[in-house]
Formats: sequence, structure tokens, C-alpha cells
Amino acid sequence: MLFLSHDEKIKQLASHLAERLERELSQETSDEQMHVLIGYLFASHLIEHRPTGYYVRS
Repeated sequence: MLFLSHDEKIKQLASHLAERLERELSQETSDEQMHVLIGYLFASHLIEHRPTGYYVRS
């Protein structure tokens, strides 16, 4: 888990966010929508980098 590549960490984050959004909004998100959302979160500095992955700041 400590040695995930950047792409693997992004996939993990996207999966977690998609599950959360689906649960909260009762609506699935497309890969394109997830790509835009993750880009926005990174640009807004709302993503926290830890050795085990990327996390949305609370």
C-alpha cells in the first residue's frame, strides 16, 4: 500500500469519491466527470498527499 504509483492512487481516490457521490446523490458519475472533479480538487489544493494515497481534505 505504501508504494502505490500516482495512477493507482488516483484510481483509488476516484473509486472512493464515486462511491461517496453515488451514496449521497443516488446518481452514478462518469469517468469524465470524475476526471474533472479530481482536477478541480487538485487545483484547489483540496487533495492531501499521504504515503498511502490521496485524500480529500476535511
